[in-house]
Amino acid sequence: MRFRTELLVPPMHTAVADGRQMRDMDGRSVIDIKWSEEAGVGCTRKCLYRGDGAHFTMEDGVDEDRVISYRVNDIHLYSIFDGHDGSKASQFAAQQFPLELLLGQLEGPIDDEEVRNVVSNAFLMVEEKFFDSLEESASPPYNATGPFSPKTRPGKNDTVVPNPMAGGTTAVMAIYCHGKLYFAHCGDTVAVLCYLKPNGELTARTVGIQHNIDSDDEALRLSLLGLDVNELKQRQPLKLTRCIGNYALKKQYQTFDILRPAVNSPIICDPEIIGGLPINANYRGFIYLMSSGLYKSWYECSGSENVEEDIAKMIATQLCSDKSLHDVAQAVLEEVCSRHAAAYAAGKDFFRREEMTLLIRNFGLDRSDVQPSTPPPRIASDLGFPSAALFNPGLRRSASEQLTETVETDADSLSPPILRPAELDAEGFEYIDPYVDFAELASVDTDFEWTDSDE
Repeated sequence: MRFRTELLVPPMHTAVADGRQMRDMDGRSVIDIKWSEEAGVGCTRKCLYRGDGAHFTMEDGVDEDRVISYRVNDIHLYSIFDGHDGSKASQFAAQQFPLELLLGQLEGPIDDEEVRNVVSNAFLMVEEKFFDSLEESASPPYNATGPFSPKTRPGKNDTVVPNPMAGGTTAVMAIYCHGKLYFAHCGDTVAVLCYLKPNGELTARTVGIQHNIDSDDEALRLSLLGLDVNELKQRQPLKLTRCIGNYALKKQYQTFDILRPAVNSPIICDPEIIGGLPINANYRGFIYLMSSGLYKSWYECSGSENVEEDIAKMIATQLCSDKSLHDVAQAVLEEVCSRHAAAYAAGKDFFRREEMTLLIRNFGLDRSDVQPSTPPPRIASDLGFPSAALFNPGLRRSASEQLTETVETDADSLSPPILRPAELDAEGFEYIDPYVDFAELASVDTDFEWTDSDE
């Protein structure tokens, strides 16, 4: 059967396929999976700038991002897959995750822990099936030829032979089911929760952390595996510490000198999962998912340290209009494109803009909550940027007071506020076990010692 696709999104960004393609390896079929009209999606292709200031879209380039917005009954699945080294992994993930999550696995009754187990297992199953498909289609031996192989040291202009086993993708996911909202991600794609506080102020909260070598949590995990984190940061061989795919860096990591000391594969696909957050009829807010290309592009052209809040401000501004969520998402991307091109023309030293994808799901926020204002009020934690929208406290105050505040914004913080498992418990959420599990290391006989990174 076919997916029913009342789409307003270019087909290149969807996981639509015929029934034969959309059957998983266990023979399950796609039945009654529909496109979720409650979300809006915007996307742009890569762009190159010329020396004279002109720019053009790479129409013949490979679109590596994929986005899905599906539902079965009251279970909604929203996700962005930001591929690298081609679209093979992101396309596979976009096809397989609906099969792992929307064919009865999340049907009630089900508690938060069971949901997290289902989602975590889905990430592992999708990667395992992706690796199986690569091994079946490639001719052995599976050489680890690639930008991080022993034959191509960082800093040298070696020719890289295309590797049929290459390819990976990040994943950021929001699942709305049984009146609760769950987030899961691995990689550097971003999820942001935006909600209306009782005083009418919109708070934007980044969900989780980016999984790269600059993350303290990930640096600790890698160091406990026996890797020299300082060397990894200096040589910069790892863009991501978590992703789906990247066969060589996971299956053959010991062939790389810098990764050989690790007692286990340092690159993993284990997701960071947060939730569930109750969403009732009184909730006023929205969530958005964005690719790393959108995050990077806005940071490049604005220099802002508060990218997540800036994007939330632009979304809130567009919600003042009569636009559909698709048009709102696309308008935000067009604003980023315009600012990015203007920054290049003003002398910024970048020469391209990455592919960008944005998904927005609204939860009860309407035009009566959002009104144009003069002067611009603050948004989120008052981190120094203006907002073009005022969230009217009078209209929704009684309803908003019934909500459980997720987290209080730290007004003194200079970095974007982040939802993390350790913080949620103090705010009335059910405690979530740490997502980094070092239990396996307790039984491993290692010959390295922990040392202070400053020594």
